[in-house]
Amino acid sequence: MMTYQEYQTLLLKQIKAHSKSDIPNIIEAAYFDTPRHFFIDKILDENEKKEVVEIAITAQNLPHYLPKLYANHPVALAKNAQNVIISTISQPSAVLMMLKKIDLQQGQKVLEIGTASGWNAAMMSKLVGETGAIHSIEIISDLAKRAKIKMKKYNCQNVHTYDGDGAINNYSQTFDRIMFTVGAYDIPKIIPEKLKENGVLLMVLKTRGIFDSMILLKKEGDYLISIDCEACKFVPLKGKYAMPQLDAIKLDSVPIWDKVKHKVIQKQKFWWGNKSTNPRTKMIKLVGITSFLGITEPQFQLFKREDNEISFGLIDEASTSVVVWADNQLIAYGNDKAFNQLKAAFQLYFDLGMPSANCFQLKVYPIQETVTVREKEWLVKRRDSQFLWSLKG
Repeated sequence: MMTYQEYQTLLLKQIKAHSKSDIPNIIEAAYFDTPRHFFIDKILDENEKKEVVEIAITAQNLPHYLPKLYANHPVALAKNAQNVIISTISQPSAVLMMLKKIDLQQGQKVLEIGTASGWNAAMMSKLVGETGAIHSIEIISDLAKRAKIKMKKYNCQNVHTYDGDGAINNYSQTFDRIMFTVGAYDIPKIIPEKLKENGVLLMVLKTRGIFDSMILLKKEGDYLISIDCEACKFVPLKGKYAMPQLDAIKLDSVPIWDKVKHKVIQKQKFWWGNKSTNPRTKMIKLVGITSFLGITEPQFQLFKREDNEISFGLIDEASTSVVVWADNQLIAYGNDKAFNQLKAAFQLYFDLGMPSANCFQLKVYPIQETVTVREKEWLVKRRDSQFLWSLKG
């Protein structure tokens, strides 16, 4: 039977084998000095009846769960009343990548939004050293309480954990680095205000696309500017800045759907290069276009289906028009206005080189600031922040 140290080593080898770049030695050291299972006291897993239940990790059952805890996958920690997962300990490769991106230095003060298990905060504490400090806040009270116990147990003296809503907390200090470990549709006002000049924010930003964007932003005066971006997938932010109205919806919830659902105007096969019915294949081929439309097309919408298949389209309530992509075809309802609008958006996507969100440069401005939008730029407004997406060069 393998020891946890052997599982640690094997997992890191697997991550490095699939990584596009090296993991710095200082992060490797923090990883080995902070065993993942130390910070997992309970998980959600299936029982014999295939029901998702909470399981306490004990000395007795730990050997059985070590392969799961040291696999390169997220582990569910909490769910809501609807059995939707609302907190995880993130995929180890993603955590190590985030630590590399944020480039922590000795003596820095760091704010983490989303403590979860506390594993990431504990590793960050090693990277900033005794002269630095990690301030980590968690909105799920039970997780916050358990994380605080773990920090004390494992002597993470420079980690300060809090129970609360990280988007509205009245922080008494400023930070060199801020990291979101949850996905958010907005950057709350308090975040850039508490980030030092030239400080770095590692943000998991949601659009209406299938995947989120992990964006590294630097503060320059009154705005934030992106210096790196790549696709990811995180659980959504909860609390005051949760924005479920921007998530995928059911067609039956669209106000004009009853008027148009029996008025099919036209259908057109639209394969996206692959007619596979495999859900994963469908997801992969739609990542780029949905990411693009989530930025550039205000009427774009992802749809939930009863069979959990992916579909999307445009809703033009003013003209009582809907277009839906599903099952490798475009279907126009009501009239062809939304259909033609979506086809024009597809053409723009092709003409621009088929860019996803990762191809854009992003500047983030306060909501009250006047922002000029130029050619190949798109402005997306949320509650507190404006996101200016640009395709240059």
